[in-house]
Amino acid sequence: MKLITQHCLKRLSKQKWGPEFFHELREIAGAWKDEDFAKILELLEYGDTAGLEGQELRDMCLLSLQDLKPEEAAEIILRLYLGDKLSSGQIQNIAREMLDEKLWEEYADLSLHERLFHVGALLHETFPAHFPRPDPICVTLNIKPMNKISNDILLHHAN
Repeated sequence: MKLITQHCLKRLSKQKWGPEFFHELREIAGAWKDEDFAKILELLEYGDTAGLEGQELRDMCLLSLQDLKPEEAAEIILRLYLGDKLSSGQIQNIAREMLDEKLWEEYADLSLHERLFHVGALLHETFPAHFPRPDPICVTLNIKPMNKISNDILLHHAN
C-alpha cells in the first residue's frame, strides 16, 4: 500500500484513468495486533492482561500511555516497533521530532515511513493535541489498457 497526499490525488483526478474510489486513512487496518498492545502494557508494568482482548486491550493501552508525557509514550512505542532499526539516540530524537513533524513523510530512511506512520497514528489517537494528525488517502484506481501490448504490460506488473 502506498500513501499519497491530497496534492497527488488532485493530479491523478485529471488523468483519464483517475481514481475510482478514495478515502482518508487514520490508520492502516491490522498494523497493531493484540500482542503489540499487550507488550506495550507489559513495558508500562500494567499487570495482568489475560482478561483483555480486542478493543478493550487497545483502550487500556491508550489510557495507560496517557499517564505518561507524550514524548515518553513515543519513546516506548518507538522502542517496541522500531527498536530493531534505530539506536537509542535516534529513538529519543524521533520521539521529540514526532511532536511537531510528520516523520512518516519526512524521515530520511524511506524504508521506515510505513512503520513511522503506524507509530504516529497510534500516538495521535492517544495524544491528539500533541501529535500531528495522519492524513494519507487510500486510492483505488481503475486502469483500462488501450491495446494488447498495454494489456500485457499491465497484467505482467499486476502479478
